[in-house]
Amino acid sequence: MFVISEIRVEHQLAPVITDNPNPRFSFMVESDRREDSLRSACIRANGWETVTTDSACVVYDGPALSPFGTYTVEVEAESSHGEKACARTQFRTGRLGVPFAGTWISDPAYSITSPESPVPMCFRRRFQTENEIRRLQIYVTAMGIYDLYLDGKRLNEDYFAPGFTNYEADLQYTVQEVSGLPAGEHELMAVVAGGWAVGRTTHVDNTNKSKSGLTAPRQALLCELRLEAADGRQEVIGSDERFEVTEETAWRFADWYDGEIYDARKSAGTAAWRLAAVEKLRVSPKLSVRYGLPVTAQEVLEPLSWQQAQSGEWIADFGQNISGVISFRLNGKGGQEIVFRHAEALVNGELYTQNLRSAQQKVRYFCRDGEQAYSPRFTYMGFRYVGLSGIGKDEIDLKAVVIHSNLERIGSFRCSDEDLNQLQSNLTWSGRDNFVDIPTDCPQRDERQGWTGDIALFSPAACFNFEMSRFLEKWLRDLSSEQSAAGAIPFVIPARKGITPTMTTSCWGDSCILVPWALYRSNADIVMLKRQYPTMKKYVDGLIDRCRDANAPEDREFARPWTTEGFGDWLSLEDLSREHGVGETDRGLIATAYLCYGLQVLIKSGLILGYDVSWYEYVLKNVTAFFRAEY
Repeated sequence: MFVISEIRVEHQLAPVITDNPNPRFSFMVESDRREDSLRSACIRANGWETVTTDSACVVYDGPALSPFGTYTVEVEAESSHGEKACARTQFRTGRLGVPFAGTWISDPAYSITSPESPVPMCFRRRFQTENEIRRLQIYVTAMGIYDLYLDGKRLNEDYFAPGFTNYEADLQYTVQEVSGLPAGEHELMAVVAGGWAVGRTTHVDNTNKSKSGLTAPRQALLCELRLEAADGRQEVIGSDERFEVTEETAWRFADWYDGEIYDARKSAGTAAWRLAAVEKLRVSPKLSVRYGLPVTAQEVLEPLSWQQAQSGEWIADFGQNISGVISFRLNGKGGQEIVFRHAEALVNGELYTQNLRSAQQKVRYFCRDGEQAYSPRFTYMGFRYVGLSGIGKDEIDLKAVVIHSNLERIGSFRCSDEDLNQLQSNLTWSGRDNFVDIPTDCPQRDERQGWTGDIALFSPAACFNFEMSRFLEKWLRDLSSEQSAAGAIPFVIPARKGITPTMTTSCWGDSCILVPWALYRSNADIVMLKRQYPTMKKYVDGLIDRCRDANAPEDREFARPWTTEGFGDWLSLEDLSREHGVGETDRGLIATAYLCYGLQVLIKSGLILGYDVSWYEYVLKNVTAFFRAEY
């Protein structure tokens, strides 16, 4: 039997919302016949159709898509044995550039004092509906990270929207949908924490001082409510000065590195609310519906064991190093303070926190009377162990929630050697722990940035284990927008403005070549490769300019290595105190080898795209000859 088992739009199964005017369609066929294959397929959408032999990333090239539309994609496929199959899916369009009906709003009376992260800011808007609302769509984004509540119930299951991007260039928005809203008074509330845009970031210098407010001096909200009544009438409500704002709710503090403080005795109903005001942003990013992956809860772990440290702290062992948060239920007393500390290891029976540097990785919770439950929403930790004080281990139901970007597992490996099996497990957990909206270097200490060298080397393993298309495309979009005119790539993407230098560093900079190549080998998306090729080419051209000797004879034009002020053999097993751990390996050797490798990948990519790569073939020949002679 020959069947179409799935259809994807923009690498995603339904439901899909996109602002891409030319979305990509992919489908998968299955057959129970031996040596069967796809002979051809006809894809139809919005009055457009195309016949193709490709099943991956076929680009829609039909009539212009309309904002807020719903479209059907139909695929008719024929196998090499003449069997036929048909399947359909739907996708929706977002705003497609239509401006929000609302304006950016904030609390101008509130400002942060660097380097502290801000107190979460809460916005609310009460509205009256005379009739039942058949469908309510909420389009929302923020400077900061947000949760949305309607009539006291949280709408979103994901964490940390709208995600981390180069906010000067791009900002995502999300769409929440509610159906069957009864007539009467309703209240929309958005809780906006500092996140990446406003919260503190570290690694400013060797003193590990922090900074906050890199993109905005305080949180801000932009949203639009689109109401469709049962009788067909429509109403649009945009964020404006009729919204109210406060910083006096239960969320007292939220920070990537230090954790959360939550006071369950406080409520939005007793807070002092005031009118919000129009906020003018420092940046003017392009607004697009989420094109990356949401960060979501993946699994829940129970403590494998408890032990009491000499300090008196109870320590729960969850048996696995994770990125995530705690979750608990308890019967508390008003004002009772409970403290949770997080760590990856124990030393002499106590939590080991020296590797956290300035990060506290701590949750402070103040109880109200009675039964209550809580889990942080605006931070995450890297941990295996949780230290508990302020309550006994038998008085709390404590769990750990694994959170990371919602990556689909597509690869696996197992063999007769348990050490190799453990290595594969470590690889997948390392990916999961560091794929929290961006590809980070670590999930625990006061850093958690998108170091380019890490993902440059890990991307093939990542693409083997996970469907990385949307995750890496989002990150590569930031990489391209951060590239300098001379081709240099910041070694952290998205760059932390005023902190991350833009400099050419071998391997780290080569992420602009190696990551799209690993992704192309995984998903055969020629559209993505073509989009990234100018970034790859600009980077290599910049390297070539550094290596050329214009005064040398033509056959000696590349008679010096590509040297770098970069990181060399970073954290080698040699003396790590020597030059900050770059090792003794000649950095010219490393850099020139990466130049050769980058040229090889650029040439392969150019040939796939049908470009003339003869110049790069000539350069590769010269640089390779130099490397062999020199090293």
